[in-house]
Formats: sequence, structure tokens, C-alpha cells
Amino acid sequence: MSRLNATIKLVVLLGDAVFLILSIGLMILSGLTNSGRITELNFDLAKRLASIVLLASIILLSLTIYGCCGSLNQTVRTGFCSGRRSLCFHQLILIVILVVSIVQTNLLERRETSVNMVIENQEQFTSFDSFEIKLDAFFNREYFDSVCPGTIQSPGTGNHFAIKWVDEYCPHTMRSQECLNVACKYNSNSSTNTLASVLCPNQDRCINQSLTKSCPYYKCRIPILEKVKDILSPTVLVLRSISILSGIMVICTCLLICYNPRDDIEIELLKTGVMTEEDVENIRKLKRSSSSGSSRKFSYEKVPCESMGGYLVLTPDRKGRSRSYYLERHKTKMDEVTQG
Repeated sequence: MSRLNATIKLVVLLGDAVFLILSIGLMILSGLTNSGRITELNFDLAKRLASIVLLASIILLSLTIYGCCGSLNQTVRTGFCSGRRSLCFHQLILIVILVVSIVQTNLLERRETSVNMVIENQEQFTSFDSFEIKLDAFFNREYFDSVCPGTIQSPGTGNHFAIKWVDEYCPHTMRSQECLNVACKYNSNSSTNTLASVLCPNQDRCINQSLTKSCPYYKCRIPILEKVKDILSPTVLVLRSISILSGIMVICTCLLICYNPRDDIEIELLKTGVMTEEDVENIRKLKRSSSSGSSRKFSYEKVPCESMGGYLVLTPDRKGRSRSYYLERHKTKMDEVTQG
């Protein structure tokens, strides 16, 4: 039973180690994002999300360390870091992580399915759902702020990653250099030029008049959704793995909470009335003094001489020889040990 408990405890500690590494990794990623060192995430929305992730990572790190203390102090029944108290709180956090990860996994899976449907048949899905409406507003704002700002005399000088990505994946007429194009200039100053509205995104028609087909997102819809798909697929995989790990840890933590270690012989004798608490304390002192730093175990033997009003505690020394300690007790108690 003790070996099974040790195995379960090892599984919980390994799971905590995974969450520990995950939280530290997210903290580092969030810090790099907030500092602007990751060019792909150097925009306001990413930095706001990074701040939230950083706070969540610190909380997860603290709770994971507390859960580790609970596992290591599994059989400790008193104190702030007592085993059951820490493990119960740790299990509650694991249940929250399990529920959140399952809900988010289902949500992202549905989102991935809808994105795939639009990619495969854009003509059928001309209208935007709630997700695409938010994505449309975000990309349009980022495009006009970074790639093709209101000053038509020069190309975009904002988010370099956005400029590079648009130049690489979006239609030719959306590239930053096309802000210098005569047609795009004309398009930016007129809402009636049909050719220009087809060629270039129009900030006035897109933002002020809400004409979707004049917006950057609509003209680069498929490449954007393919990029979103590339992000969603590994995210779903990670969340699914976290769900499985959290579920296993919830079960294992429950088993650790319910575990009661087998009593030592002296505790069993204390419960049966053979020993007193003072005797148990004396034996524990002998254990600490004689087997400190070694793996020697105590055993209990009957006293051969009935006139000795007590019992012997035997333990092998480092050379394998038997050493005995005699604890004086009343003869009636000795009779009970002898009869047992």
C-alpha cells in the first residue's frame, strides 16, 4: 500500500512540475511581450493579454508550490501546510483548471471548425460571425495604423511585423508600398472611384461607411483565417493535454487525501493500552538518537526474564549486530506484551 501511495504521490509531483514549468514559461513569454522584444506581438492588444497571462502565471506558480508542499507533507495533520488541507485546496484549483480547459477546448474546437468552413467555401459564408466581427475590427485598425496610415505620402512605419506579414500574405494592392499608388491615393480621397475601391482598402468607406468589401480584412480574409487556424490547432492540443493532466491529478490528489499511513508498532501498542504516550516518546527518542542518518529499523521482542518489568526495543547497528534498549514498565503491562 505504501508503494502505491508513493507512486501516486510521484505522479502528482510530476504533474505539479509540468504546471511549474508551464507557469514559468508563460511568465517569461509575458515579460518579453510587455518589453516589446517579440516583434510579432508588439502591439497593444498582445501587451494587455500578456499582462493578464503574467498575473495568472504568478498565481498558478504560487498554487503549484503550495500543492507540492501538500504532497510532501501528506501525512502531516497539523499546521498551515498540513497534508490534507493543502491537498484539498490544491484539488479545488485543479478542478477549476480542468473545467476551464474543457470549456475552452470545446470553444476553440468549434471556432476551428467554423474557420475551416470559411476557408474551404468563402463564397457561401459572406457574412461574419461574432468572432470574425472582432477580428475584422482589430485587423482593419492595425492595418490603417501600421501598414497604410492616413498620411499617404509614405508607406507604413508602425508595427514592422504587421507590415511584413501583409506584404507577404495579403494581395499585392494591400502592401505598404501601394500606399504611394495613385489609385490608392485617389481611393483614399474619393468614395466613388469603383476601380480604386476594388484595388485598395479604403479607410473612409471601411470605417465611416461600414462597407465591408472596402476593408483590409475582407480583401485578405483567407490568409488571415489560415493564420488563425495555425494558432488554434496547437492551442487546442495544449488545452486538451492540460485537461487530461488535470483530470489525472484530481483523481490522484483525491487518493492522497484519503490515504492514512499504517501505524507504527508503538502506536498500535498505545491504542491497545499496552504503552503510554511517555513510552512512545521514549522510543521515538531512541530511534532518532540511534538510527540518525541510517536506514535501521526497530523491532520489538519479548523479554526472556519474566522478572524484568518491561520490554526490549531491538535495532541492528551499522555492522548488523543487535543492540537492545530496555524500557522499564510495570509487570502487569509486561504480561500483556508477553501474551500478545
